Amino acid sequence: MKHTLKLFGIIALAAIMGFTMTACNNDGDGGTSPFDGSWAKGADTFVFSGSNVIYKYGGTGWIRGVFTSTASTIIFTFTEMTDNDGSSWSDIPPESEVSGSGNYTLSGNTLTLSNFHGEADSFNGTWTKQ
Repeated sequence: MKHTLKLFGIIALAAIMGFTMTACNNDGDGGTSPFDGSWAKGADTFVFSGSNVIYKYGGTGWIRGVFTSTASTIIFTFTEMTDNDGSSWSDIPPESEVSGSGNYTLSGNTLTLSNFHGEADSFNGTWTKQ
């Protein structure tokens, strides 16, 4: 009887550990970002993955970097740009910086960006999750 209880205890512990590992994600931040994925507006696309972002025009990578967000503000810091075919990346010269901050609302599959100015003005508008 003692061995049977010990066996059931080991089985129960193994089952709990198995269910825990199955339910746990491995992205390192405790969950996925609501931004993760591709968002399109016309020929433009943002691709978010964790804190990384690529801004594509017409399907070809153009600039990439990182972003941060608060409850209503999003800040992009782009550090690299690509040639016309998107095959090689290089650092963005400081005088050509295309970074900025603005406001956002996120509702289901709709991301609305506003109050971006200068080079980042094209980010303004409604983006749809792909």
